[in-house]
Amino acid sequence: MESKKKKELILKTAKEVFALYGYKKTTVEDIASAMNMTKSNLYFYVSSKQDLYDQVVRIALNDWYGRVLESLDGIDDLRIRFRLLATNAYYYLNEDEQLAKIILKDPSILTHVLHEDKFKAVNMRSRESIVSMLDEGIESGIFRNLDSEATAEFFFTLYIMLLRKTFFSREGDRGKAMFLQALELIMHGLIIPE
Repeated sequence: MESKKKKELILKTAKEVFALYGYKKTTVEDIASAMNMTKSNLYFYVSSKQDLYDQVVRIALNDWYGRVLESLDGIDDLRIRFRLLATNAYYYLNEDEQLAKIILKDPSILTHVLHEDKFKAVNMRSRESIVSMLDEGIESGIFRNLDSEATAEFFFTLYIMLLRKTFFSREGDRGKAMFLQALELIMHGLIIPE
């Protein structure tokens, strides 16, 4: 098996194992065994369990980000795009159950505190997308003239809080209701009435 395909298979398998046991309880031996390979052979592809975990989570977060952006393709109305951005990002964990299980076992993946964010590069891209969309809406006169950086930070913080409440604190339906109400409040406060 060529090296790139083998690495992809290792990452896929590692995601399954991390979803099952979490980072702390997973061993390199668990992943190597699931791959039918030796631990030393696995180390040919990754430098450590932490390296493997970081790669798995980073790829999963990038997939999340990519899927959300992809869902906005071809939609010109900024109001609809913004609502879809929020909604599709929020509900994505229903699609990627393995990532949801990994986050459940390691909630620090979803932090709103920048200096604690282990996956800052990925999450900054998400924040920058919000800033860009806000700037576009402000420039076109659709959105109120707000500080787009501070507003994006507020949205991202609220989003993380509601994700945690819905998917990880046994308040699923209540969290979903709060998300939908928060989105309505945000949309009505953000959009300048026609």
